[in-house]
Amino acid sequence: MASITKAITHEIPYLRRYARAACGDSHVADAYVYRAVERLLDYPALLGERPIRIELYRLLYELCASERVEAGEQFMLSKGHLRTAHRCLAKLPLDYRHAILLHALEDLSFSEIAYVLNRSERNVSDLITAAGKEILNSIYADILIIEDEALVACDLSIILRELGHNVLPVAATREEAVRTAQYHTPSLILADIELANESSGVDAVREICSERAVPTIFITAYPERLIVINKPEVTILLPKPYQPDVVKRAVNRALFMAPC
Repeated sequence: MASITKAITHEIPYLRRYARAACGDSHVADAYVYRAVERLLDYPALLGERPIRIELYRLLYELCASERVEAGEQFMLSKGHLRTAHRCLAKLPLDYRHAILLHALEDLSFSEIAYVLNRSERNVSDLITAAGKEILNSIYADILIIEDEALVACDLSIILRELGHNVLPVAATREEAVRTAQYHTPSLILADIELANESSGVDAVREICSERAVPTIFITAYPERLIVINKPEVTILLPKPYQPDVVKRAVNRALFMAPC
C-alpha cells in the first residue's frame, strides 16, 4: 500500500491539471481528484496492468461522466486570449473535451485514451480530430518570439501561424522583448536563452513576467543553463534542434495549462 500511495502522490499534479482543464473550476476539479484517489486507495484491486496514472485518469473520467460534469462557470468568466482555449473547451461535448485534453495536454496514446474513455481507438481518433478542428477554428493567441537567429525565428513563426496564432514582432534582444511585450501584451512567449548583444532570454522573460505572468516555452541548445527565478506559472523547456510537431504540442499544452 505504501508504494501505491507514493505512486499516486507523484501523479496528483498531473491529475489536478487535467481535471481543472476538463471542468473549468479549480475547486470542483480538486474535489474530483480527491474522490478518484480515495476510490483507488479504498479499492486497490481496481489497478490492472495499466500504469497508476492511466487508472486515475479513467476514474476521473468515470466520475465526470456519471454526473455529466460540464464546463463550469469559470470558463465563461475567463477573459483575454489566454482563456480562448478554455472557452472553446466549454462548448465541446464532454467526451470530445476529455479526448482532446488527454491527447494534447496529457500526451496519452490513442490506445490509452480508448481505455480511459471506454471507446475504440478509431472512435477516439474521430473525437480528437473533430475537437481539434473546432479548437483550431476558435483559438487565437498573440505570441512573442524572443530569438536572435533569423532562420529559427522565421521557422517558429511559420509553425505558429499554421496553428492559427498571431506572431508579434520578433525580438532579438532583452530590450526589444520587454518593449514589444509592453506594447502588445503577448499571450505566450517562445524564447531562446542566449540572445544578441550578450543579453539573456531568461532575464527578458523574468522582466516581462514581473508585471504579468505569461506562459513561456524556452527553446534552447543549452538547457542546463536555464535557471529561472520567479518563473512563469507555465514554463516548458524544448531542446534545439526541435521538431515542428513537438513545438505545436508544446504551444497547445502551454495555452491549456494557463491557470483557470
